[in-house]
Amino acid sequence: MICAPLMAESVEQMLSDMHQAKMEGADVVEIRLGCISDFQPHRDLKLLLENKPLPVVVVYGPTWEGGEYEGDEQERLQALLLAKDLGADYIELELKETLRDYKLVIDAVYTPRKTRLLKEAEAAGAIVVSGVEMFLRQATAQFSLFTGHKGLKFSHAQILSLM
Repeated sequence: MICAPLMAESVEQMLSDMHQAKMEGADVVEIRLGCISDFQPHRDLKLLLENKPLPVVVVYGPTWEGGEYEGDEQERLQALLLAKDLGADYIELELKETLRDYKLVIDAVYTPRKTRLLKEAEAAGAIVVSGVEMFLRQATAQFSLFTGHKGLKFSHAQILSLM
C-alpha cells in the first residue's frame, strides 16, 4: 500500500495533489491540515472530504509532536473529531492523547524494559506492565499448572529488581 503525504498550502492545491497522487498510483493520501493557510475546519474539511478521490488519513499535528499546528489543543482535537464525523477514513492521533483514557497499559516488548509506550502511559497516569513482568507472571502460572507447586520463593517485584 502506498500512502502519499500531502502538504499543500490551500484546499484547492490539496485536492489537486490528491488527484495527482491517485494518478501516480497512491492507494491513500495523508492530508496535513496544519500546512493549509487560514485553515477553517468546517469549510475546508467539508470540501476536502466530499471531493477526495482516495481514502485519506487526516493529520493535524501539534508542534510538540513535530507537526505544524500551534494553536489551542481543544480546537485541534475538535477539528479531528469533525473530520471523523465528515467521513475521514483515518485520523492520526498522538500517542499522548490516545493514552489519556487508559487505566492499564501492557506492552509485550521485552527490550527495552521501559518502552516509549510504557513511559508515556505512565506519564498519563496509567498502570503499566512491561513485557518482562508479563512473561514472569505467565511463567509462574504455567509452572504452577505444570508442577502443581504453588507460589514462588521470591515475589515478582524481587525478581524484577534483580534484572
